[in-house]
Order: sequence, then structure tokens, then C-alpha cells
Amino acid sequence: MTSETREPMISQSLYEREKQARLEAESLLEAKNSEIVEINYRLMAEAEAVRTALANNEAVRLREAVALKERSILSEALKALTGKSGADEAMQSLLDVLKREIGGRDCFFIQAEGDHTIISTCADKVNQGHALPLPATMIDRSRRLTKMTNLIEGYSWPGGAEELASTMIVPLEMPDEKAGAFLLGCKVAGRYSSGDLRTLEQVSKLAAQALLALREARRNALLLGLIEGKPLERSDAVLDAPFEAVHNAFSRLTEMQGQVVGILDALLGAPLKDIDAAIDAALDQMGRLTDTDRVYVFRLRKDEAFIDNTHEWCGPGIEPALEMLQGLPIGMIDHWRALFDAGSEVVIPDVVAMPDDAPEKGLLLEQGVRSLLAVPMVEDGAFRGFVGFDAVRDLRTFLPGEVHLIRSVAKVIVSVLARRDAEERLVSAHADTLTQRARLEGVLSAMPDLIVELDREGRYKSWHSGTIVIPDAVFNAFVDRLPEEKLPPELAQTLRAKLAELDAGAKVVSHTFELNLVEPLVGWWQVTASAIGDQGYVLALRDITEAREKAAEIERLSEIARRTTNLVVVTDAKRRIEWVNEAFERTTGWTLKDVKGKNPGWVLQGPNTDPATVDTMRTALNRGEPVQVEVLNRSRQGREYWLSIDIQPLHDNAGGLQGFLAVEVDITEQREQAESLRKAARDAALARANLEKAVEALQDGFVLYDADDRLVICNSRFRQIYELSAPAIVPGASFGSIIRYGLEVGQYPEAIGREEDWLAEQFVQHSQPDREFEQQLPDGSWLRVFEKAMPDGGRVELRVDITGLKQAEQRALADRAAAMEASQDGIAITDAEGRYLFLNRAHVEMFGYSSDSELLGQSFTVLYRPEEIEWMMKHVMPTLMRDGRWSGESVGLAKDGSPVEQDVSLTLNPDGGIICITRDISARRRERAERERLLNELQLAQRREMIGQMAAGLAHDFNNLLAIISGGASLIAEEGGLRLLAQRGYCQRRIRLQAW
Repeated sequence: MTSETREPMISQSLYEREKQARLEAESLLEAKNSEIVEINYRLMAEAEAVRTALANNEAVRLREAVALKERSILSEALKALTGKSGADEAMQSLLDVLKREIGGRDCFFIQAEGDHTIISTCADKVNQGHALPLPATMIDRSRRLTKMTNLIEGYSWPGGAEELASTMIVPLEMPDEKAGAFLLGCKVAGRYSSGDLRTLEQVSKLAAQALLALREARRNALLLGLIEGKPLERSDAVLDAPFEAVHNAFSRLTEMQGQVVGILDALLGAPLKDIDAAIDAALDQMGRLTDTDRVYVFRLRKDEAFIDNTHEWCGPGIEPALEMLQGLPIGMIDHWRALFDAGSEVVIPDVVAMPDDAPEKGLLLEQGVRSLLAVPMVEDGAFRGFVGFDAVRDLRTFLPGEVHLIRSVAKVIVSVLARRDAEERLVSAHADTLTQRARLEGVLSAMPDLIVELDREGRYKSWHSGTIVIPDAVFNAFVDRLPEEKLPPELAQTLRAKLAELDAGAKVVSHTFELNLVEPLVGWWQVTASAIGDQGYVLALRDITEAREKAAEIERLSEIARRTTNLVVVTDAKRRIEWVNEAFERTTGWTLKDVKGKNPGWVLQGPNTDPATVDTMRTALNRGEPVQVEVLNRSRQGREYWLSIDIQPLHDNAGGLQGFLAVEVDITEQREQAESLRKAARDAALARANLEKAVEALQDGFVLYDADDRLVICNSRFRQIYELSAPAIVPGASFGSIIRYGLEVGQYPEAIGREEDWLAEQFVQHSQPDREFEQQLPDGSWLRVFEKAMPDGGRVELRVDITGLKQAEQRALADRAAAMEASQDGIAITDAEGRYLFLNRAHVEMFGYSSDSELLGQSFTVLYRPEEIEWMMKHVMPTLMRDGRWSGESVGLAKDGSPVEQDVSLTLNPDGGIICITRDISARRRERAERERLLNELQLAQRREMIGQMAAGLAHDFNNLLAIISGGASLIAEEGGLRLLAQRGYCQRRIRLQAW
């Protein structure tokens, strides 16, 4: 091979070495790149672990804070609901607690009122009774709302509550009450969390139990007051409104009954000359008693063509109308007359709501009347006028019982007016004859009932029947007969005694008696008698059978009302059932129709009823005495049940036995509970022994204190934990003596140097119902202490050794802090407003700062240019808020103003803060650019190598051909023809060899 062919071989070898070096360099670069990627993945995994740990810690902290707040609110709510005299006071106290503890503009208790709701009571009482534009259907379940709006036209929120940006509604579920709910509102958006809603739901359940108990206590107190005859107090309670309404109505009616009795006594006892003054006084009292503004009497003239306003009372500020209402045509009340003639009253609850064509509407509106009641005055079945009640200031409704009492007053008014008219007629007839006058005076003094005239010997001479019609056969049977001939002996003897009193100088005598002769002389009667000089005597007999029956009915109903929550049975004097209540029918299965007229014992007693108890009841009832027993009865279906029976005799006005009233309480459950309690006592003794064994087997320290805070039981583990205090830990020792001994022996390291303050704190904290805290012992170990108050006032406590947990927690916190600080990635945490709470060293140095103090408390926007912040707010933040995380590249702003290219990973915290992990990718980008440059150079070298290889191959082949040609020419020249031929064959082989 010539020198000309050797130089290309050397160039090709150099090229091969350079190629191998480039390949090794590229392989090394690829290995380094893989190593960098692996390190990057490992650092990202570590950063993710740190981020997860921080999020977990934050979640635990938030859960503990929420639980603590919930326990605190429930504790305050329980305090507000206990120790109160009534449900309304407890509700008001609870609303104050909710407003203070949960927070907000106001706290309402609202109730359904038709299709809308009203504020029944609230923390700010100025809004009480306000109708809300909130449909009643919105309070049927718990809700957490944002902005409040007017959902019902015509109503508004009080005090601009429509500006509320956060609202909670939680129903208060109480049986027999209108639908109600708690409503809390706040002007801060997102103020209430789901935890707050759960807390309010717990408070609502607690309140329902407490308010139900207070409601039952008030009901029992009111019923006890009725039974004991105590004065009834009125109430405007929000809860138990139907019961309170009945109670107030009954109270008002009871008060009115007593007042009306006094009014009737005053009217009946007033002298004739003072009748007008007595009626005016009665109208005054009735107006104040019925809370009306004007009370008046209209009388029909004798010609029945006109009516006059004869008496009137007006409340303060009400203009009298008596002078204007004289000589009114009777036709003005034609539309009322039909009701008056039928004995019915006229009731107008709302004058404005009357039809426009009502003839009296215009006159009533001119007088300013808003409500009206007119009660007819009837004498001997004929209409004589009416008594009216006007309500001017407010609308007024009248209870049926009130109307009946007003009718009684109207009857007495017409009676005394009639009596005065009769007196006037008697005076006008005085000129006739003295005898006639004496007879008329006697008759008029006994009007308007049956008048009987006796002669001086007591013989029946004549009858004067008003409303009572005496048949001729009855009259003929009595005329000219002595009382001893027609009356029962005892009644005849009483009548003779009364006549003797008249003979002795008495003007009027009276007596009440029962008569059982022939119709209509049967039933109960009241007789009033007076002497008519030498002519004899006049007797006025009044049939009071219906009045006595009504009085007896009222008495029975009153007694029933006092005991209506239990079984009630009313019997006659022979102990035959007259009436039972619904509770009796439900319990026994027997209806009033089934048992009426029967003896209760025959219906209710069974084969297992104690005969001695039955004898006790029978003996007391035979003597007409009250009796209280407990007896076993049997229902219609055969079910046996226990009753506590209180039987009281009922007496008439004369003291005679009228019947019996039995109030029965079903005590079957109490009996069963008593047996259960006895069994429970036996089980408790066994449980005590098992408890002691179980307590001793506990690995944790256990101690139990009684209601007096004295140690009842503890296990040996408890004494081991408090080894220094063990001599003082004995049954019967008080909590105070034990911790005082522990202070003396150094049991509590945290108390050293502040013993008295520490002791006072312990007593305060120990008085709390529930408590959980951690405690360190002198040997450095840690305890978690659980204390819980028991319903009986006792207290149970548990000590759990958490030393290992504390050590692990401390190590974990230290490791996490070290990992975060040692991380090459920048780590930062912000609050919900974007202000930095934490930055590790890598994050601080990445942006050219020397200390985290330069950034703590500042907004993250100080590390970005305005255009970058705008881009993040538009693209990054929506994704972060929606998904809870975001990752990508962004360009920050260093302290010196230079850009910081970074790879950012953002995670949203539950409290709205952000965890940011960032990595400076400037070096990575420079490395990427260098790699691209090397790749371009490599591709260029490869192209050059291919060109060199082609050139070298061509040169080599050309040189070989020239050498062959040159050699062949030399051989031909030197050796001649033959050798030329031989050489030709050699050349051909050489060419083939070179070509191969």
C-alpha cells in the first residue's frame, strides 16, 4: 500500500475514536439525565408526603376545634335550659346563648302561621311577633342558606335581614305544637359551616327534650292549681299555645263567674230607688270585666214602636252616645229582632268585615265600633230590650261561657227593671184599695213565678200562674185544703214554721224543697212567702229544677276539668254511672253508652281484684266519705291494669249527697317499674361485684366519685399511676383531700411554684360536666385524662398512658419540620387571605431573601409580577378552588427583580389556605438548551462522517486500479509477449482479489 492510501486510513481511525468518545459522552449524559429525573421524582414524592402530613395535621386540628366548640355550645345550651320556671324563660335564655356562642345578627324561634312564618320569640325582643316572608314549608328540615330573599309578597324581614349572607334553619320537633324552627342569620358570607348546622341540630334535640319536660311541669302545676282551687294566672306563652289558650280562657271565665255573682247579688239586693245606679255600676263592672269600651241597655217602650238607650257606661276616651240614641224606631233593629225573639244573641266579631248592605254597618262605623255583642232581655217570653257591648279600640271575641254569664246579667237587669216597673204600677194603683194594694205588694214581691194565696188558717185560696200552667184538676184538688192534707208531713211542718215566722213579724221568708206530687208540681222549688195583713199569706214558688241541674252540671264539669288528664267517672248518690271521660273509654274499652246507669264495680272489677280493697271503698262510700285506694281492674278486652283511685263525694247547696266523682290514674307502668327496680337492685349488686373485677382488670387507671365528690372505687393501676399520692387514695376520701396531698408530695409538676392558683383551677375544671385533657407525671410520662359527670351527680374518670404516643408525635413533628426545612424544594403555607404563615429556607432563598421574617404575614402577590398574578387569578385559582389542587410552571419575582422560573404545585387546605411547593427550574431549562445544542452538533458530525467515508472509499478503489494498470505496463515492457500473456492471467486474478 502506498503512502497516498495510508493517510485516509489514519483519518478514519481518528474519526472512529472521536465517534466512540461522542457515544460515551452521550451515554454518560443520558445516565446523568436519568439520575436527575429519578432524584426529581424522589423529591416530589417526599414533598407530597410532607404536604399530606401537613394537611392531615390541619384536618385533625380543625376537627378537634369543631368538637370542642360543639361541646361548649351544648354545655351552655344545657345550662340555659335548666333551672328555669317555664318553657318561655328557657327558650329566651337558649336564644341568647345561641346568638352569643354561634354568632350572628340575631337568633329567632319562628313558627308556622298559615302559609308563612312569624317570629314567636327572639334574642332581640323588639322583633317578636313579626311576620316573615318565609314559607312555612321552609322550616320542615335543616337548611343552610346564603342570601335571604322575600319569598312571600306583602311581608318583609325585620331590620334589613334580607342583607343576611349566611343563614341556618333547624326545626324544633315538639309533639302537639305548631311547626317551629331556630333561625340564625349573619351578614358575613359563608359564616356558618356544616359543623355549625350539626351543632344547632344537636341543640334543637336537647331543647325539645327540656322544653317538653317544662311544658309538662307547667301543665301539671296548672292542673294542680285547679284541683287545689288556687287562683288562675293568665299567660301568653309561645309554646303549648292551645293549652295556654284554654287555660287563659278558663281563667278568664272563672274570674268572670266570680265577678258576675257579685254583680247579680248587687242588682238583686239593690233598693228600687237605686236600681239605675246599680245597673250603671253593673255595666261599669261588666265593661271592665269583658275588656270592652262601651256597655249599654236599650229598652223597648210600652207601645213597642221605639227603643231608648236607658243606661250606658263608656271606657276612658270613649264618647258617650246615650243622648243621641233616644226614641229610635224599632224598625232599625228588625234584622236583629228575629234573633232576639228566638232567644239568641247578636255577635259581630268584625264590623268592617260585614256586608256593605248591612243596615247597621254605617251607624256602627260612625260610632267607631269594631266588634259588638247584643244579648236580648226577655221577660215572660217577650222581648223587652237588649244589653250591648261595643269594642272600639280592638277587635273582641266572646267565649260561649262569657255569653251565658252576660245573659244572666241581662236577665237580672230586665228582672229588676220589671220589678221596678211593677213597683211603679203598684204605686199608681195605690188609690184603689188598701187591701188590693197589700195583696198586689205581696204578689209583686214574689213575681214572676207561681203565686199561691193562703188564708189565715193556711188553706189554699187561689193560684196565680205566670209561666207555670196549673191544670184545673190540680187547682180543684188543692183549693180550700190545708197543707197537712196535700203535702208530705215534713214539708207541711216546714211550711207551718215559715208561716209562724211571718206571724212573728218577718216580712219575707223563703225555703228550698223537693216536691214529687203531680205535674207540674214536681222537682225542686224555691218558695218566698210574705203576709198580706189579715187576709192571709202569699207564696211565690219558683221552679229551680233546671237551675239546680245546670248548677250541678257546672260543678261536675268543673271537677272533671280539674282532673281531666286521667280517668274520670261521675256517679249519682246510688253509685250508678252518669258520665265518663274519653280517657276512661280508651283504658277500659267501655263507652259511656255501655256503662251508663251501672255500678262501676260490676263492670270493671275482675276475679283478681282484691276483696279487701273493694270493702274499703264500699265502706267509705256508704258513709259518703272520700276514699283513695289502688285496685286491680280488668278492661273489656280482658287486659288487667292497676288504678290509683281518688273518689270524692259531691254535695248540693244544702249539703246533701248528690253523687261521687272518681279520678283514676293508670299506675300499671309504675307497678311494673317498681318490680323492675327491685330486680334492678339485685342486678346492681351483682353488677357492682362484676364492676370491681372489670375495673381492676383495666390496663388504664379508673376512678369513680359519688355525688359528694368522694372516692367510691378505683383500680390498682390508678394508684400505680399516682404512686406519690397513693396513701391518700382510699374509699371515702374527697377529691380535694387527694389532690391536696398530691401537692404536698410533688405529684403534680405543673403546679410547682403556683400551688394555690393551680388548686383553684382544678376545682373549677373538676366541676365541669365533661372534661378531657393531658397531664404529665413527675417521672416524665404522659396521661390522657377523661372525666365525665353522671346523671346522679357522680363522676367517672379514666387515665390512659399516652407516653409512647406523645414521644412518637414529638418525633413525627420534629421529622416533618426537619424534612420541610431540609427539602430542596420551596415549601410555603398561606391563610385563606393569601398571607404567608410558613416558608422553609429553600423557598426564601429561591426568591433571594435572607430570612422568612421578610415575607411572613405578607400576601403571596409580592413574589409575582402583576401580569403573572392576573394570569394566575384567571387560570390557576378557579381550577384550585374547583379541584382542590393545581400544578404547572410559572415565573416568580425575586427580591432583586429578576425572574424566577419555577415548577409549582398548589393544594387547597380545608380552612381556605394554600400549601405551595415550588422548584427552581432555571438550571433544568439551561440543561435542556445544552442538550439540544449537543444533539445538533452530533447530527452535523454524523453527516460529515458519512461524507468522509464515501470519499475515502472512492479514493482507495481508484488507487488500486492505477496500481494494477502501472504494474501491467511494466511487465509488458520488460519480458515480452509470452510473459505478457502469463502476466495477464496474474493481473486478472489480482484485480479480482482487490475487488473482493
